[in-house]
Amino acid sequence: MTQTTSEIVNVLTNMKEVFKGELLDLARRTTFEPIYIEKTEEKWIVDEIKYIQLNDGYLKGYLLNSYDIVSRVHETESLSVKREVFLLENGELLVFNHIEDCFEESDTCFTFSKRELAVDQTLTEEEFASLISVLTGKIKNSSIE
Repeated sequence: MTQTTSEIVNVLTNMKEVFKGELLDLARRTTFEPIYIEKTEEKWIVDEIKYIQLNDGYLKGYLLNSYDIVSRVHETESLSVKREVFLLENGELLVFNHIEDCFEESDTCFTFSKRELAVDQTLTEEEFASLISVLTGKIKNSSIE
């Protein structure tokens, strides 16, 4: 049995609607935190932090998924670039690139972090599959940490 193009489009549209519904349900049960764009730490204590400012406060989200794009580790320094997918309060997803540079100087660890909105907000097939897996786990457990 072969499916027509319109049948495949209908299945994909239905999947998208179910996914959107699950995201909205998850958003209702989630505690959202302000999303920072810059953060500096010394000895794992936050020195300075800047959040994404909106007209009525801060942009809040819940980190659903994060994975390394680039990761380099040396004796006294590490650098990582991650791609992060946040769930927003309205059920939308927002993708960021997160750059984190950690280094040690005189037995003191310093960390500088910066988030930038990804130019391409499209999820790859792997990201979409990973999010479905994450959502399935969170829905099964019916709780968000």
